[in-house]
Amino acid sequence: MICLPAAVMLGFFIRPVSGITYLPFYAGSNISRGFAEIFLLVVGDITVRAVVPPLLFFVVLLLTFCFVCSFIEKHFRIGRTLFKKSFSEINNFFIPTLKVFLILAGLLLIYFALLVSGATLQHYLFSGGGNPNVASVIVASVWSLILAVLLMWLCSPLIFMIPLLQIYGYSFGDAFRASLSYYGNSPLKITFGLAFGFIAAAAVALPVAMLALYIPDWVQVMVWAILHWFLLVYVGAYSMVTTFSVTGMERKDKKKYY
Repeated sequence: MICLPAAVMLGFFIRPVSGITYLPFYAGSNISRGFAEIFLLVVGDITVRAVVPPLLFFVVLLLTFCFVCSFIEKHFRIGRTLFKKSFSEINNFFIPTLKVFLILAGLLLIYFALLVSGATLQHYLFSGGGNPNVASVIVASVWSLILAVLLMWLCSPLIFMIPLLQIYGYSFGDAFRASLSYYGNSPLKITFGLAFGFIAAAAVALPVAMLALYIPDWVQVMVWAILHWFLLVYVGAYSMVTTFSVTGMERKDKKKYY
């Protein structure tokens, strides 16, 4: 439940998997300002015009993810649910999580820059400005899918970083090399496992975005918040479960029956 405040905050400002869910809005828009207008469709008008939301997103997500990792780690290593203990030890995960979040922030900046630049270029090539035609929407969709796959591929090795830095006490360089090594053993399986949560979120978010004109704003915000909550929990759990699995660390939460 600790993830709910962060999820609700995100729900007010940005759609989940916005690199995909912007497409219905793009298809129905009259694009007159090119890059700037498509960028607003992707990340949200409020997020761009205000300085506070992006910084607030980063801090709240950082602290929330620290709690998720601390909570799951305690549950796995002790075998019991220790809410207060997990909350009091958020600081133990703060520096490892901050390092990984800074890498992710850099990747996301590049991702959004490439996404919007490509969408803008193809828009003028195929539509010549104004309302997107069918070819523009198809090319934009393919471009979004390619970049989403690439982003998942680049982010997948990072799921091992936080547990290796905190639980195993690796240095940043050692954790990065170990993460690449673990990822190299089952790259497709690990990437699909991470992507599955985002695919599930997109499967819900995309129809809602397509029907946005007929759905009240408060319902949309509620759906976005639920999906953000799901992704926060899913990614945190997947990171810890996968790391414990590949490293062979014993999980006390798994009862043995003889």
